[in-house]
Amino acid sequence: MKNLNMKALGTVIVAVAIFFLMEHVIFKPPVKELAVPMQVSSVPPIQKKDKSKEEDRIEIKEKKVSFKEKLNKNGPELRFDMHGKFKNDHLYQGHVEIFNTSNSKRIQKLIINKNYADAHFEWDIENFEFNGHQVQLVDINFDGYLDLRFLDNEGATGNNWYASYLYDPKRGKYIFNRQMSSQSGLAVDSKNKQLLTYNRCGACLEFIKYYKYLKGHYILSKIEWTEMDTTKEPDCFKITGIPKVRDIVINEGRMCDPAFSDYIEKRVKILKREGLVGSLDGRQRGVLGNVD
Repeated sequence: MKNLNMKALGTVIVAVAIFFLMEHVIFKPPVKELAVPMQVSSVPPIQKKDKSKEEDRIEIKEKKVSFKEKLNKNGPELRFDMHGKFKNDHLYQGHVEIFNTSNSKRIQKLIINKNYADAHFEWDIENFEFNGHQVQLVDINFDGYLDLRFLDNEGATGNNWYASYLYDPKRGKYIFNRQMSSQSGLAVDSKNKQLLTYNRCGACLEFIKYYKYLKGHYILSKIEWTEMDTTKEPDCFKITGIPKVRDIVINEGRMCDPAFSDYIEKRVKILKREGLVGSLDGRQRGVLGNVD
């Protein structure tokens, strides 16, 4: 009997142990997963350019303009065909083809804006034409034939530069002239058969050179410039002189240099010094110096 009770007790103990073991396995609470922070890059994402944006667009256009002109009363008559390629309505490639209208023979081809200073002037497509400004036909050597000029660069104060070609009647072609192409503000005085070139750095910092054309050469004949003297009235003075040298190089950098007076007076014999009110070239200018 005693052995029976001990066996029964053992059975009960085993059953209880199995119960607790099953409870631990079946009803064990789930282990929570650890939260891992998401990695964020410090480099901003690459954004693709919007090709539709106006500033990203490049529009290419072409334009051709033709005009005819007699170079003098006896001829020849020439036809000028201007060709231009434009990026966003501004010239980046241009040339002119010149033909003799009597036989339609092409005389020559000239590149626009690459013979003097490369494409400084932003020529827009609307003004790409023969209008007397960007393109000029004018006799600048007083031989009776119209010479050809293309605007290369200009400023608001009266300075401008043209690539200038002289017509050679013997060769029947236009020849590039570097001397006149390097002069600013060239104007033709047909009455006195002379050329005036104008350069300006600022108020009372102006310069005019006078040229005569003799035996195939431009000869500097007279010079006028301005200097400021605040101790006198008026404080701006015009000086007139004749050159001691063949030519005098004038540009904005030199005119704005405090040593300009020393430079010019070594090369010029002064004839007259007088007070000046207004500008040397007689043109009215606004407060910013631009031509009104």
